[in-house]
Amino acid sequence: MVIMLKGKTSFIVLNIVGGIAVLGSYVLCIVGWPDDSPKLWGAIPPTIIPVYTANMFVAALGYFLFSWRALRWCDVEQTRFVGGRTFKSLMACYAAMLIGSALWMPLSLYAVVNNLGWLTPWIVVDLGVVAAGSLGIVVCMVTMTPQGSRASRVASIVGACLFCSQTVLLDFCIWPWFFSV
Repeated sequence: MVIMLKGKTSFIVLNIVGGIAVLGSYVLCIVGWPDDSPKLWGAIPPTIIPVYTANMFVAALGYFLFSWRALRWCDVEQTRFVGGRTFKSLMACYAAMLIGSALWMPLSLYAVVNNLGWLTPWIVVDLGVVAAGSLGIVVCMVTMTPQGSRASRVASIVGACLFCSQTVLLDFCIWPWFFSV
Protein backbone atom coordinates (compact mmCIF):
# COMPACT_ATOMS: atom_id res chain seq x y z
CA MET A 1 0.00 0.00 0.00
CA VAL A 2 1.39 3.37 -1.00
CA ILE A 3 0.68 6.27 1.31
CA MET A 4 0.45 9.61 -0.46
CA LEU A 5 1.52 12.50 1.68
CA LYS A 6 0.10 15.91 0.94
CA GLY A 7 1.07 19.49 1.45
CA LYS A 8 3.47 20.51 4.12
CA THR A 9 3.64 16.98 5.48
CA SER A 10 5.30 15.87 2.24
CA PHE A 11 7.67 18.84 2.50
CA ILE A 12 8.64 17.90 6.06
CA VAL A 13 9.09 14.23 5.15
CA LEU A 14 11.20 15.13 2.09
CA ASN A 15 13.46 17.28 4.24
CA ILE A 16 13.79 14.71 7.03
CA VAL A 17 14.39 11.72 4.75
CA GLY A 18 16.56 13.74 2.36
CA GLY A 19 18.54 15.30 5.20
CA ILE A 20 19.18 11.90 6.77
CA ALA A 21 20.24 10.54 3.37
CA VAL A 22 22.69 13.42 2.79
CA LEU A 23 24.21 13.41 6.26
CA GLY A 24 24.12 9.62 6.44
CA SER A 25 25.99 9.26 3.14
CA TYR A 26 28.68 11.63 4.39
CA VAL A 27 29.05 9.86 7.73
CA LEU A 28 29.11 6.38 6.17
CA CYS A 29 31.76 7.38 3.65
CA ILE A 30 33.97 9.20 6.15
CA VAL A 31 33.68 6.50 8.82
CA GLY A 32 33.75 3.56 6.41
CA TRP A 33 36.71 4.78 4.36
CA PRO A 34 38.74 7.03 6.66
CA ASP A 35 41.92 6.65 4.60
CA ASP A 36 40.24 7.30 1.24
CA SER A 37 37.67 10.03 2.04
CA PRO A 38 40.34 12.78 2.40
CA LYS A 39 41.25 12.10 -1.24
CA LEU A 40 37.93 13.73 -2.20
CA TRP A 41 39.54 17.11 -1.59
CA GLY A 42 41.69 16.43 -4.66
CA ALA A 43 44.28 19.14 -5.20
CA ILE A 44 42.46 21.82 -3.19
CA PRO A 45 45.20 23.60 -1.24
CA PRO A 46 45.19 22.52 2.44
CA THR A 47 45.03 26.16 3.53
CA ILE A 48 41.70 26.54 1.69
CA ILE A 49 40.02 23.43 3.16
CA PRO A 50 39.09 25.10 6.50
CA VAL A 51 37.44 27.99 4.62
CA TYR A 52 35.59 25.52 2.42
CA THR A 53 34.50 23.53 5.48
CA ALA A 54 33.36 26.65 7.36
CA ASN A 55 31.25 27.62 4.37
CA MET A 56 29.42 24.29 4.67
CA PHE A 57 28.06 25.48 8.03
CA VAL A 58 27.12 28.86 6.54
CA ALA A 59 25.30 27.01 3.74
CA ALA A 60 23.49 24.86 6.31
CA LEU A 61 22.32 28.02 8.08
CA GLY A 62 21.08 29.30 4.73
CA TYR A 63 19.20 26.03 4.18
CA PHE A 64 17.37 26.47 7.46
CA LEU A 65 16.50 30.09 6.63
CA PHE A 66 14.83 29.37 3.28
CA SER A 67 13.27 26.13 4.51
CA TRP A 68 11.76 27.94 7.48
CA ARG A 69 10.08 30.43 5.14
CA ALA A 70 8.80 27.65 2.91
CA LEU A 71 7.40 25.82 5.91
CA ARG A 72 6.02 28.89 7.68
CA TRP A 73 4.65 30.98 4.82
CA CYS A 74 3.87 28.63 1.93
CA ASP A 75 0.25 27.67 1.47
CA VAL A 76 0.38 24.55 -0.64
CA GLU A 77 -2.74 25.51 -2.58
CA GLN A 78 -2.25 29.28 -2.83
CA THR A 79 1.48 29.97 -3.03
CA ARG A 80 2.88 30.58 -6.50
CA PHE A 81 6.38 31.00 -7.82
CA VAL A 82 7.87 32.31 -11.07
CA GLY A 83 5.52 31.79 -14.00
CA GLY A 84 2.63 30.66 -11.78
CA ARG A 85 4.40 27.49 -10.71
CA THR A 86 3.00 25.66 -7.70
CA PHE A 87 4.42 24.23 -4.48
CA LYS A 88 5.33 21.09 -6.44
CA SER A 89 8.01 23.12 -8.24
CA LEU A 90 9.63 24.01 -4.95
CA MET A 91 9.42 20.36 -3.88
CA ALA A 92 11.11 19.29 -7.14
CA CYS A 93 13.97 21.71 -6.48
CA TYR A 94 14.42 20.33 -2.97
CA ALA A 95 14.29 16.74 -4.24
CA ALA A 96 16.90 17.40 -6.93
CA MET A 97 19.19 19.11 -4.45
CA LEU A 98 18.79 16.47 -1.71
CA ILE A 99 19.05 13.40 -3.95
CA GLY A 100 22.09 14.79 -5.77
CA SER A 101 23.72 15.74 -2.47
CA ALA A 102 23.15 12.26 -1.05
CA LEU A 103 24.74 10.67 -4.13
CA TRP A 104 27.78 12.94 -4.44
CA MET A 105 30.13 11.57 -1.78
CA PRO A 106 29.42 7.84 -2.31
CA LEU A 107 29.77 8.25 -6.07
CA SER A 108 32.99 10.26 -5.73
CA LEU A 109 34.47 7.90 -3.17
CA TYR A 110 33.55 4.87 -5.28
CA ALA A 111 35.37 6.48 -8.23
CA VAL A 112 38.47 7.22 -6.13
CA VAL A 113 38.64 3.84 -4.37
CA ASN A 114 38.18 1.91 -7.62
CA ASN A 115 40.21 4.26 -9.83
CA LEU A 116 37.24 4.91 -12.14
CA GLY A 117 38.06 8.17 -13.88
CA TRP A 118 35.21 7.64 -16.33
CA LEU A 119 32.80 8.45 -13.46
CA THR A 120 34.10 12.01 -13.14
CA PRO A 121 31.71 13.50 -15.74
CA TRP A 122 28.80 11.77 -13.99
CA ILE A 123 29.90 13.22 -10.68
CA VAL A 124 29.93 16.68 -12.25
CA VAL A 125 26.44 16.04 -13.68
CA ASP A 126 25.30 15.06 -10.19
CA LEU A 127 26.73 18.32 -8.80
CA GLY A 128 25.00 20.16 -11.65
CA VAL A 129 21.67 18.69 -10.54
CA VAL A 130 22.35 19.90 -7.00
CA ALA A 131 23.30 23.35 -8.31
CA ALA A 132 20.18 23.52 -10.51
CA GLY A 133 17.95 22.57 -7.57
CA SER A 134 19.66 25.19 -5.41
CA LEU A 135 19.27 27.91 -8.03
CA GLY A 136 15.63 26.89 -8.44
CA ILE A 137 15.14 27.44 -4.72
CA VAL A 138 16.63 30.95 -5.05
CA VAL A 139 14.17 31.69 -7.84
CA CYS A 140 11.29 30.34 -5.74
CA MET A 141 12.28 32.44 -2.73
CA VAL A 142 12.57 35.59 -4.86
CA THR A 143 9.28 35.11 -6.71
CA MET A 144 7.13 33.54 -3.98
CA THR A 145 3.65 35.02 -3.57
CA PRO A 146 2.25 35.71 -1.15
CA GLN A 147 5.59 36.78 0.21
CA GLY A 148 5.14 36.39 3.95
CA SER A 149 6.86 38.83 6.27
CA ARG A 150 9.56 41.10 4.89
CA ALA A 151 12.08 39.70 7.38
CA SER A 152 11.40 36.11 6.35
CA ARG A 153 11.59 37.04 2.67
CA VAL A 154 14.95 38.76 3.04
CA ALA A 155 16.30 35.99 5.30
CA SER A 156 15.19 33.27 2.86
CA ILE A 157 16.73 34.99 -0.15
CA VAL A 158 19.99 35.62 1.70
CA GLY A 159 19.90 32.03 2.98
CA ALA A 160 19.32 30.62 -0.50
CA CYS A 161 22.24 32.68 -1.83
CA LEU A 162 24.47 31.46 1.01
CA PHE A 163 23.45 27.90 0.17
CA CYS A 164 24.28 28.51 -3.49
CA SER A 165 27.72 29.79 -2.51
CA GLN A 166 28.41 26.20 -1.50
CA THR A 167 26.42 24.14 -4.00
CA VAL A 168 26.91 26.24 -7.11
CA LEU A 169 30.17 28.11 -6.63
CA LEU A 170 32.32 25.80 -4.49
CA ASP A 171 30.88 22.37 -5.31
CA PHE A 172 29.88 22.68 -8.96
CA CYS A 173 32.20 25.37 -10.32
CA ILE A 174 35.40 25.02 -8.29
CA TRP A 175 35.66 21.51 -6.77
CA PRO A 176 35.64 19.60 -10.11
CA TRP A 177 38.78 21.50 -11.22
CA PHE A 178 40.69 20.05 -8.26
CA PHE A 179 39.15 16.57 -8.15
CA SER A 180 40.92 13.70 -9.81
CA VAL A 181 40.60 9.95 -9.65
